[in-house]
Amino acid sequence: MARMLWLTKCAGIIPLVAGAGVWAAVPATRPAARASALIITTQGMTDSPEFGMLMACPTHAHGTYDEAEEKLRGRVERHQGGPSSIYICRSQQIEAVRRFGFLVDRVVLNPYVLFVSQKPAEQELYWPKVDHPVINSCRALRYESQDRQLLATLDLTGEAMLFESRAPTFEEIEWMVMAALGSGYQGIIWREAIDGHGSAGRIRRLTTQLLNNCGALATAKPVDWATAPQGQPMSALYGENALFLVLLNPQYLNLQARKDRFATAPLPLDPQDCTGQVEISLPQGLDISSACTLAGKPLAISRGAGRISLAYRLHGGGEILICALTRSVSQVRGG
Repeated sequence: MARMLWLTKCAGIIPLVAGAGVWAAVPATRPAARASALIITTQGMTDSPEFGMLMACPTHAHGTYDEAEEKLRGRVERHQGGPSSIYICRSQQIEAVRRFGFLVDRVVLNPYVLFVSQKPAEQELYWPKVDHPVINSCRALRYESQDRQLLATLDLTGEAMLFESRAPTFEEIEWMVMAALGSGYQGIIWREAIDGHGSAGRIRRLTTQLLNNCGALATAKPVDWATAPQGQPMSALYGENALFLVLLNPQYLNLQARKDRFATAPLPLDPQDCTGQVEISLPQGLDISSACTLAGKPLAISRGAGRISLAYRLHGGGEILICALTRSVSQVRGG
């Protein structure tokens, strides 16, 4: 039987439900089908009836596209209970999401195998000004999925096109998780058992920290309220009573373009901590009452000239600065 836990977080209090190896933040009332809480679990759990997986690999495992669509529509009509899901394999991802994604509530796919060369738009909010093939892929698939829940599958043994014959380090896993969450994804699916990775303990800790402190990321929207130093990738997302500043360490997954593809990810020989300061300019009526790191370490808030500053230090692949927001009395009263 599932256990209901209440955990106090620097950005508020969020109820969690734990059971059968699945951890997911659970709102007090049942959410709309496309307004889920953050989900982090293993691929084996996506086969459970509660997950609502109705189809996998629609581009090649169910006949023609028309036949697959007809089959999926029938399954959706017969589906009862929670959100309906589809797994999009690496074959023709963009086309598959465009063709089948709108039919279900939740799309599961691997954004780390589709290298997109399209540069970010001038006014891009997800990872503004960041031109990186993996980030470009995460963004493109997010937009094609429209308002559907979107979960990224992450291969803990290592995608050959990124890592050749080695497994990613914890820092690289952390980078990929942050890349997806900063692109508006609602969660991560570990494709292999965590126990098989050399950094299993750190992966579990990362999972716990995300679910304990970042439940509101699942419904957060990108905003232009913060700026980072030049060359520091950052994505700012506004969730319920919280601002999430997702940062990536540019020393990891530093892919270099080649004529026919991108080179595999080199490991930094002597990675250094990345430090800097994020400048925040909030809309009128909002203020930051407290801020902390993903691990819950409090951050000092500096104020001046109508702006708020937070200092950061990246020791691994990425970080999330979590800002608890408060509204003025007039905003709360609708004034």
